[in-house]
Amino acid sequence: MKPAPGGSGRPERAVSRGRAAPHAALAFLILAWNLGPAFGSPAAAPDAAVLLARADERALPDDPRWRALLHYEWRTFPPGHRSAAASPAFFLAPDGARDARAELAATLRGLLDPAARSARDEPVACSFPARAAFLTRELGLDADAFPRPACPEFAAWRAALQPTGLTVVFPEAFMNSPASMFGHTLLRLDESRDDEARNLLGHAIDFTADAGGEAGPIYLLKGVFGRYPARFGLNPFWEKLKQYADWQNRDLWEYRLDLTDEEIELVLLHLWELREVDFPYYFFDENCSYHLVRLLQVARPEIEVSHGFPVSVIPIDTVRDVIRPVGTTGEARYRPSPASTIRHALRELPRDQADAVFALTDGTLAPDAPALAALPAERRARLLALAYDTLRFRFLDDDVPQDDARRRAHRLLLARSRLGEVPDVPAPRPAIRPDQGHGTAMFSIAGGIEDDRPFFDLRLRPALHGRLDPGGGHSPDSSIRVLDTTLRYYPALGRVRLHELVALELRSESPWDRLGRPLSWHASTGLRTRMRPRSDGDLDAEPVWRSEGGLGLSVARGDWLRAHFFAELRAETGGSLEGNAAFGPGLAARLALGTPASRLRLQLGARAHRLLLGDTATVLEASLEPTLRLNSRLALVSGVRVQRDERRNWLEGRLELRVYF
Repeated sequence: MKPAPGGSGRPERAVSRGRAAPHAALAFLILAWNLGPAFGSPAAAPDAAVLLARADERALPDDPRWRALLHYEWRTFPPGHRSAAASPAFFLAPDGARDARAELAATLRGLLDPAARSARDEPVACSFPARAAFLTRELGLDADAFPRPACPEFAAWRAALQPTGLTVVFPEAFMNSPASMFGHTLLRLDESRDDEARNLLGHAIDFTADAGGEAGPIYLLKGVFGRYPARFGLNPFWEKLKQYADWQNRDLWEYRLDLTDEEIELVLLHLWELREVDFPYYFFDENCSYHLVRLLQVARPEIEVSHGFPVSVIPIDTVRDVIRPVGTTGEARYRPSPASTIRHALRELPRDQADAVFALTDGTLAPDAPALAALPAERRARLLALAYDTLRFRFLDDDVPQDDARRRAHRLLLARSRLGEVPDVPAPRPAIRPDQGHGTAMFSIAGGIEDDRPFFDLRLRPALHGRLDPGGGHSPDSSIRVLDTTLRYYPALGRVRLHELVALELRSESPWDRLGRPLSWHASTGLRTRMRPRSDGDLDAEPVWRSEGGLGLSVARGDWLRAHFFAELRAETGGSLEGNAAFGPGLAARLALGTPASRLRLQLGARAHRLLLGDTATVLEASLEPTLRLNSRLALVSGVRVQRDERRNWLEGRLELRVYF
């Protein structure tokens, strides 16, 4: 069997590491609440009206931290602030989802009344411990000001968690799933400050949509329009690690946040309040990353979602948004997937020893074969361990039957156990971390010549990464463009036109190697321009809506050269086309030179399409496009394209300055 997948928000009172007194006070209050009724009940409970007046005097209903506890946010339709939580059980006041003061008043009344019950049929203090801790501190109350009933479920849940830190985990993009093609973020409750092995036994805080098993385009479409409910969850981190690293071959980056114990405790208390609370899930904005930021705002309300394009929330942007105001302790940890580790280890071996690894994996070479026995014990142990890892990888990828995999694995492990310990050879850490890569949104200005006519371009791309963007921090084997829009101005004609609007472009170009032969593919749809003949016989750029896709293969030579080959289909529609449509097959090839961290990268491409239906034509194109990375925010991209269409040739050259944010 396969393994299972594995404080106040006002500036003058904001919590910071430089102010120990508020943290100490909050720590005492949290400790008192967690100890439960051992402190007893107050002799004379405060009056709710008096406390509400004090809360109004301190403007607590408008406090960013109180609003963070309620998950309030601005909504345009209808305009106003209201909670993103969709579960009535999350509120004590009938209009608590829209009226922060009403919810604060209801919370005070519930905390003061030992007989009051929440919608979960438990004392209010048991349902909302983070609210209780916040109000106790901000109203200047003693730790035993509110009656504290026994909360056995909460006490058992909290006793099972002993975090020493909180880490943001970023699994890189996975192009084979719409839910993960932009990357993902989750939080980990660390078990140790210095033992990474123990942290594998920690818990992951995740926010996931309940898609009911739906996937692919249906998931994407319904996710865009918020048709799925989503919840916070707490699961063993090793299960998430198995899912992302083993099943999806995704490298992970871990950023341990510089939070105090009291801030981590407040996040935990609020996580308890969010159990079984539904939120609408929107693929582009109110997604996993957005809601995890909202969870952290309970401890640090100064965290804002401010990177990238305003109408979208990209996971790596939220990593930047969190680590900028909060900071990290130590260096970000790189956790390569098994696929990355195996590929690096194979590249370090001589050719004949790499062949031996695959022969051991295939069962065509016995672990005790004379060819292996002649090698030093340390080298034999390394080859046997690598062969076992390769066999496991191929088994999880459904390349090896279960019975064969079990039999070969047993022989490899038995032979390996007879040899001494050999240290692991980890995959090298990439030169540029994901948070150090270019911003996910891009604006550019360009100038050039098109068929002897000068032009100037203004371009805006909300997300995410294109094949001509600087490498580093983004996968060299995939790209995503969303709503990439270019306006072109022709000074000689005094005319501005929409030159291009790429609604969506996806490319997955993982190279073939001995470990696997993934299928490369690309798909795009959007408005493009195509040279069409005018009545006077000259050519003019006319808009067509083009959808195209391709299947093929990619090969690589180390990190510095990649070649891609595709068989494609193209479909166009537009009023300038004969019959308003054109359709046909084509071929494409592209050569990319330069490592992901190179300042200068170069791409050469060629395409040929034969449009057989509708407006028939042969369309040819060759291009040369270098990219110079100036820094993480600026890049220069130039390009020369030679094109042939309608039996006419023309050349386009341009120089583009890109600004990433």
